[in-house]
Amino acid sequence: MGYSDIGGYVRSDRSLCFAGRMLLGLGLLMGLTSMETASAAETRAPERSGGGVGAGFILGDLDGLSLKFWNGPTHGLQVNLGSASELNSIGITTTYQYHFRPVEVPDRSYSLPFYVGGGGRLKLASTDFTYFDVGLVGVAGMSVLVPGLPVELFVEVNPTVVVYNPALGLSSSVKVGFLIDGGMGIHYYF
Repeated sequence: MGYSDIGGYVRSDRSLCFAGRMLLGLGLLMGLTSMETASAAETRAPERSGGGVGAGFILGDLDGLSLKFWNGPTHGLQVNLGSASELNSIGITTTYQYHFRPVEVPDRSYSLPFYVGGGGRLKLASTDFTYFDVGLVGVAGMSVLVPGLPVELFVEVNPTVVVYNPALGLSSSVKVGFLIDGGMGIHYYF
């Protein structure tokens, strides 16, 4: 999806890029260090099988790898790394997710937990021109879990506010934009 200009031009400086990298790094570091203290039993909700770490794939704004780290039955940190929808691009999105108790299914053959949260993203892309963006990401999603299977299917929507340079190297100004991304994917827990 493209960007829509909502704020005109803002003076660019290196601190903006540094702040975005620090935000993503801090979120990832906090999630990984807090995971060291949680055992697999402490990180598993009753309807979820497997351990506290899930690895898999996501298709959407980022097509690539997806990792999910649990810290308790309701708190998760998801990291997606892959190629964005534009050619010659790479991006990373990190989101904290709070999971709500699942929708009750009469025969309990599966469960549908919902989650919300937020985080950050970095993306470098080259289409007709090269640009770099940093953004704040919201997340709202739903998982499908089957008791006894260490697999999670998920779908999510990501409203995002980004600060980007429309033509890296050609302009010293950046723009602010809003977009809605999302994806669907699968995690296997071990």
